[in-house]
Amino acid sequence: MRAFALVQEIDEGETEVVAYGLELPTGVAATVGVVQGFGRWQSARNAARRLHSDLVWLT
Repeated sequence: MRAFALVQEIDEGETEVVAYGLELPTGVAATVGVVQGFGRWQSARNAARRLHSDLVWLT
């Protein structure tokens, strides 16, 4: 498993975390949103694309 965060730029040089997530060995990902609830995705990259966020690997 690999942990990741989805972040968005809010101002020049400032970012905020949109969600934290885990990518399973099969490639499927699950997220917990900071403001909204849970999400299940085909991949971490897919989650980032759908949530208009940048993917940051934490491990």
